[in-house]
Amino acid sequence: MTHNKITGGIFFSSVIQGRDIKVQLPPQVQTALQGLPTPSPTFVSREDDLGLLLNLLRGGSTTRRCVVAGLGGVGKTELALQAAHRALAKGWFPGGGLFIDLFGYDPQRRVEPSAALDRLLRALGLPSEHIPAEIQDLSRLFFSVLNAFAQEGREIVVVLDNVSSAAQARPLLPPDRAVIVTSRHSLGDLDARLLELDDLTPEASVELLTQRLHLARGTDDTRIASAPDDAIEIARLCGGLPLALGIVASLLSTNPNRSIVSMATDLQNARTRLDELQYGRGEDERAVRAAFDLSYAQLSSTEASALNLLTVNPGPDISTEAAAVLTTMSQRRCRKVLEELARAHLIEHGTAEDRWRMHDLLRLYAAEKRDTSTSPDTRVRAFEALMEHYERVVHTAVRHLDPTDNHPSSRRFPDREEALTWLDMEYPNLLAAVSAATDTHLRTACDLPQMLWSFLNFRRHFADWILLGGYSLGAAQALGDRRSEAKALNHLGMALLGERKFNEAVDRYEQAAAIFQEIGDLEGEGMVLNNLGGVLDAINLLDEAAAACRKAASIYGDLGDQHGRARALTNLADILRRSDEDEPAMQARREALRIFREAGDQHGQAIIMDNSGLHLLCIEQFDDSRSACEEAIALYTELGDAHGLATSLRTLGLALAGLNRHQDAVDALQKAADLFQDTNDSHGAGLALRASGLVLKEAGRHREAKAAYEEAISIFEGHDELDEAESIRVVLADLGREQGWLRRLFRRWIH
Repeated sequence: MTHNKITGGIFFSSVIQGRDIKVQLPPQVQTALQGLPTPSPTFVSREDDLGLLLNLLRGGSTTRRCVVAGLGGVGKTELALQAAHRALAKGWFPGGGLFIDLFGYDPQRRVEPSAALDRLLRALGLPSEHIPAEIQDLSRLFFSVLNAFAQEGREIVVVLDNVSSAAQARPLLPPDRAVIVTSRHSLGDLDARLLELDDLTPEASVELLTQRLHLARGTDDTRIASAPDDAIEIARLCGGLPLALGIVASLLSTNPNRSIVSMATDLQNARTRLDELQYGRGEDERAVRAAFDLSYAQLSSTEASALNLLTVNPGPDISTEAAAVLTTMSQRRCRKVLEELARAHLIEHGTAEDRWRMHDLLRLYAAEKRDTSTSPDTRVRAFEALMEHYERVVHTAVRHLDPTDNHPSSRRFPDREEALTWLDMEYPNLLAAVSAATDTHLRTACDLPQMLWSFLNFRRHFADWILLGGYSLGAAQALGDRRSEAKALNHLGMALLGERKFNEAVDRYEQAAAIFQEIGDLEGEGMVLNNLGGVLDAINLLDEAAAACRKAASIYGDLGDQHGRARALTNLADILRRSDEDEPAMQARREALRIFREAGDQHGQAIIMDNSGLHLLCIEQFDDSRSACEEAIALYTELGDAHGLATSLRTLGLALAGLNRHQDAVDALQKAADLFQDTNDSHGAGLALRASGLVLKEAGRHREAKAAYEEAISIFEGHDELDEAESIRVVLADLGREQGWLRRLFRRWIH
């Protein structure tokens, strides 16, 4: 629909179209047109946003365009209308306001730019014979008309509501004019100020409910004030969405005897929440279920069955391939059905090709339909088929993360990058699948997390890994599967080490080692002992760590597993380096590197070169350290291992500092800190910033050194690493003292 409020419509007697549009404006004035939609009298918690919008409209910024973005129902249109009306009331736009709903998220009603421009030009008073057909000419004419109004002292504010893309909005955006765009997308490429709206806070949600009730019932209605905890619960169950809160307020207003307590109780059950969040009848009805019913009734039986079965997937979205597994269709047939469901607005296109998602409320609706139209056996079979699909493809994808896998011809994915892309895309679904399987499908709950361990480690999803490891451990114990139990304990140890929960990691490793010994699994025992050596190293139990790694190397040697032996030697070399046993450390590292090169294990080679760079740094062979780090960086870059790259950059930075290349060193360390932050390793970022402070101090750049140290302190304190923070404070206190600390601190701080 198109609304406008023009305080002096202008009659255009002639329009000359061409590259430059000229508009004659005789003084004859047409009848005033309709106004902007009326804003709500209840408006809360958006004053800062409103102030920003008004400042932009007035010209208090470099742009007068603003994109108001956010979730559907969050109040984008309301904010835009509030701003437009207040600007009109202040007299900033004597020509009035134009408003058009572009229905960008509704394919059936979507207004294309050319149609929108046609409507806007007609609303401005142009006769149809003067309105061109081509989009470029339409845009030029629209912009020229708005400029003409502004030159006559009748500037107009434009509100483009419900825009789905920059392409839909751009032809309607006049240069240097006041425009508010609302969209569920950020639309960051419109050369506009982006204002992203959040859900209302619980307090603001309660205030909105209060205002709505007082508007309808007067201030004597004290239900909310009398039950503040239940009002907060209602706000939570509504998700802070003004749309849902407005329906609740209408329900409470209609029935003054309904308590806040009962409303909160009725909203608790997700399966019946749709019943509660509806109000009115006929054309005035605000209800999700009624809209869904109308769409659902138009579906064929095949489409309805597919929609229902999609809710068997516990994750947030689904691929066409997985949907085909659920529905037992071919992918080609399934894709056509999904396209039909998307055109009916019952599912949406996902973030990538051949991916689909469903609104949460629609998921509740479709699950209700599924439960009444599908047998339990059918639902169970669908879930099991989906789990088998996920396990099968995960098994294939993670082979690309195994440097010992030399059979690419049998792989589903052509390369490592595509395998990681699939794993990243499906990761939320895989998490949800394991959680959903814990009660009824123990084998999946046990095995799927163990299949994912290399991916979880590579992507550093340690917190999730701990959760998944707990599921796997519980399932293995329920199944009585001792080997799987030991593997789950080993993986939990790895995840806990990644979270720097060292003592808990030691406990899990020791439990796993005991089980592997009990069942006579030497390979498992060697694996756990090597991991145990790594965590004992982290807590400075160097003798115990070295003993564990030596035993692991011996076990792998007896088994003829040279690759496993190389991994153990890699850990042992680092422990020996920290014990100042330089020559044995170098010897172990050379042997590990030989094995990794023969096996074509680039990741193993990268670790060795990174550790070599660190060792050479400690013994002040700075140029050799730089060369080793650069080789590691090249390998990590080729592998796409951002965290490994960050580690090598940190060592490279200190090597460059040892060569008195201080600015290059600072650049490398800052890049390392950024990469550590990107890979959720705040500890690593803190260490990189601490090293940067050290280098800047050595260069006499004390102000910059202080800033780096303070940032590192903030990071360490924010993660309760108080000893690390205090060690930096000691150096910070000595910032003004003599230089020459760099070489003396290499070994101590690298440890």
